Amino acid sequence: MRADLPTRLFHTQLGRRVFQGVVLVFVLIQVAVVGRRALPDPFSAKLPWRMFAKPALYNQTITFSGVTQAGEVISIDATRWFRFRSGAEVHPVYTTHSLMWGGSQRKRSAQRQVCLWLARRIWQEDGVRLQEVWLDRSRTHLHSGVEKVTRTMKVAVSAADLVDVPGEAGAPR
Repeated sequence: MRADLPTRLFHTQLGRRVFQGVVLVFVLIQVAVVGRRALPDPFSAKLPWRMFAKPALYNQTITFSGVTQAGEVISIDATRWFRFRSGAEVHPVYTTHSLMWGGSQRKRSAQRQVCLWLARRIWQEDGVRLQEVWLDRSRTHLHSGVEKVTRTMKVAVSAADLVDVPGEAGAPR
């Protein structure tokens, strides 16, 4: 009686060596990918998938508010301009982007530029002149539901900030 193909392959020296080589390559790839996580910071790597990531305890969002010339506080819906989402994420990309969550000088400068850009967009599209734009971060604990709102940045908007920037849309409607 003849055995099936896998049995015949594994009973030969060549078949066994090929199988061992495939398993060895698989194990080496796993060690290389997972092993890099344990290295110090400049050499460490994040996994390309979030399968092994620790689940977050907080849901973090970013909201923008503005103060008009009359002193009225308005909420700015940034999803009007930033509609893109990362994969199956619930939140838009701007709420999860690393530039929006940092405290370094470079990141704070980028956050200020986003606030000024939003002020320009609202002035150009809606005709509403803002005095200030506020960037607020909100953290909601997923188990307890407790929400903590932190005002991260308060950007004063001057008339010079509302001047057209090359590459952006023109004057207000």
